[in-house]
Amino acid sequence: MSVTVLFVALVVFAFFAAHLINRYASRFLPISGAEYLVIGALIGPQIPTSVLTQDSLSKLTPLVSLLLGLSGFLVGIQATRGFRDVRASLVGGAVAVSTLLGLAALFAAAYGWLVPVRSAPLLQLWLFELNEFQVELFLTRPQVAVSVVLAATATITFSAALSGLAVERLASLSQFRLLRSVAFYGQWLAICSVAAVLAWTRSRAATMVALPAGGWFAAVLALGVVIGVCFTLFIGHEQSAARIFVATVGTVTFGAGVGAELGVSPIFVNLVTGATVALTSNPRGNLENELARLQHPISVLLLLLIGALWVPPEHSLLWLFPPVYLVGRWLARMTIPWLWVRLLTPVDPSRIGVGLLSQGTLAVAVALDYTLQAPEHAGLVLTTAILGTLAFDVFAHRALQRYLIDAEAEDARALPPSWVRSEGDA
Repeated sequence: MSVTVLFVALVVFAFFAAHLINRYASRFLPISGAEYLVIGALIGPQIPTSVLTQDSLSKLTPLVSLLLGLSGFLVGIQATRGFRDVRASLVGGAVAVSTLLGLAALFAAAYGWLVPVRSAPLLQLWLFELNEFQVELFLTRPQVAVSVVLAATATITFSAALSGLAVERLASLSQFRLLRSVAFYGQWLAICSVAAVLAWTRSRAATMVALPAGGWFAAVLALGVVIGVCFTLFIGHEQSAARIFVATVGTVTFGAGVGAELGVSPIFVNLVTGATVALTSNPRGNLENELARLQHPISVLLLLLIGALWVPPEHSLLWLFPPVYLVGRWLARMTIPWLWVRLLTPVDPSRIGVGLLSQGTLAVAVALDYTLQAPEHAGLVLTTAILGTLAFDVFAHRALQRYLIDAEAEDARALPPSWVRSEGDA
């Protein structure tokens, strides 16, 4: 089957499945969108009656890179929104960094326990002696890479779950602004962390261009900025939504293709491109409106393809990693945001973590972004990211809605309507 026919069939199947799920399954189960991962796995090559073979998926690799690039561009184009509230920005940045570091340490320990050592140590440091046992810090390169990527995946909160709510009504809530800030900084830090890991991996590969990890990261960063500036110069003062849209798709396609060809992150290239466009381009509002309509179909197609690309872990012991991920991420969400909100804001921190459980498409997209360049870790990373996203997203949306309803009710009691205040003042 040709790639064109396969792509058309996949698009038709995706939206037909979406219609059936929303019409029938939503009556019995909470629908979050992550269910498309399961549908993708059922039509992938791991199932005997697979619709998509391994050869078919390899032909769709450019489409996967394009969808990853569009996901990064959608995050980057919102760059100017994340810095408007200084206190919320401090909380968002602190929560993102603390979550990444804490979970990276946990996942590194789990990896060292579950995966046999097959490579020379990157770091081996004696710490102390306990009851005649020598306690050492032992890290390998695969251990560091996988633990950072999974910690980055866990750091992501699905901001579209927040954007899909009544933003105008909730924008005055401190809790809502904090949630959006944590989601924004978590997404940026996660994408940048995976890009740094890929740059580090690329610096170790035997290529014609010998650059250190920092050099590769800086080169990819500069590439994204150059593409974004070229887009701005090309568009100029153009206001036609159709022309802006076509130029955007072409720009993202070029950035994703270059990123994939270089063996770095297509998401990161287009994240930087989108942020550059947001900071330099006049028709940003038109562009955001046009791209907003694409967000759902992009998510559906990307989730289907990620599910189809799933491969099981190479040995049974690695199936213990998803439970470690679920427990570790839940504990991190229940404790770290509580701590920083309590330290930096007057907001009640007791349930803030409930609003940060949702994962969404970007979490598994970041995991796929890494495994496309490191297929030897695809079983562990994709399995953990997919199961984690499915588990959290089934319940997270309703938990978020209940939290915001309660926060809105508390805000209404604390600040009565203006006519009540006026009557009391009179």
